[in-house]
Order: sequence, then C-alpha cells, then structure tokens
Amino acid sequence: MPNPHNLKMNRPEIIQFVPYAKENEGLGAAYHNCMKRLEQHEWGLLCDYDMMFLPPDYMRQLEDAILANPEYDCFTVMTNRLSKLRPQAMQLANILPFDNHNIPEHYKVALALQAGKRTEVIDITKKCEEGVPATMGGVAILIKKTTWDMINSMGNPAPLWTFNRHLTIDGKIHKRICTLGLKLGLLKGVYVYHRYRHDGITHVK
Repeated sequence: MPNPHNLKMNRPEIIQFVPYAKENEGLGAAYHNCMKRLEQHEWGLLCDYDMMFLPPDYMRQLEDAILANPEYDCFTVMTNRLSKLRPQAMQLANILPFDNHNIPEHYKVALALQAGKRTEVIDITKKCEEGVPATMGGVAILIKKTTWDMINSMGNPAPLWTFNRHLTIDGKIHKRICTLGLKLGLLKGVYVYHRYRHDGITHVK
C-alpha cells in the first residue's frame, strides 16, 4: 500500500455535510441537495446528525485514505452503535458496550484505531449480495461526486432523490455501487461515535 505522505499529487477535496430532509422529502433528496453542490473532482462526506468524528485530524486521515486507496469510489467507517435489527457487524468495532456513551472512552478508541490502522481499507462491495443486513450503515459516507452521479443515472432503478423515505437509502447506495462494478471500502482506522436512538426515539420511515 503506498504511503500517502510520499504521493506527489493534489490533496483530495472533501466537503462535509449533515443532510437535512425537508418535510415530505426523503433522505435521498437530502443527500442529493448536498452532492449537487460539488465539483466533479470533489468528495462529499455525508454524516448523520447524531454522530461525531473524534480525532482532531480526522479530515487529514480521510484525505490520506483516499490517496492510499485510489481504486475505491466510496467509503464508510467504523462505529460503536448501529441498529440491533440490522446488525452491520462489519462496521461495529465491538470494543465498548453498546450502551456506553462516555465520549472520552470513545475518543481513546478512535485514537487507537487511527494509530494502528490509519489508511487500512477492506473491500465490502460484494457484501450487498448477502441481503439487507449486510449492506453498509450510512452513519458516515465518503463518496466521490462522479460516483454519486453514476449511481443516480442508471435509468432503472430511479434516482435516489425520488424515494420518499429516510431508511434503506444507504443500502441502495451500496447495491448500486456493486451493480456498476465500482468499489466500496470500509475504513478500519476511522472510528466515529454514534448516539443512535439512545433516547429511545425511533427514526421516521
């Protein structure tokens, strides 16, 4: 794997968003309202409102990961908490208990994974063939603008912004990447804290 600090190329341009779905609008439309603002060479970082990157240099780490893994078109991250009904075990770090919301402890986990696996990626593209429980959880999605345009220009199925739902959009992104022969990677060294329904309130459908 190439050392990103030795690569003589421009740093990737990443724009971070917390997409907001307006009334009667699905999450796909909210994602699209963010991604359509980007130039073709840029990457969108689509984040849930209830998640948190913890290391101060996380954006630099994401840039390094893109440079070290140029064959990938989209990435997702490690986390502490996802749906119990849809267990994306590949993304769960399983280091702290599911109901642990102590931020300093999560910070230590994030730093440890960053130090040990900074730009390490595993290919999870074909996981979508195992069914919905195996598709990525969209706590944070790092995706190329060109990739976003491709997965929304397939004709059939329809563009993602036409789906008036919040749930299942991350799975649809995963499956379209697989169908088009693109690559989705899991960043093993990028860990985010995810509060995810800690208050017992379920997401809108």
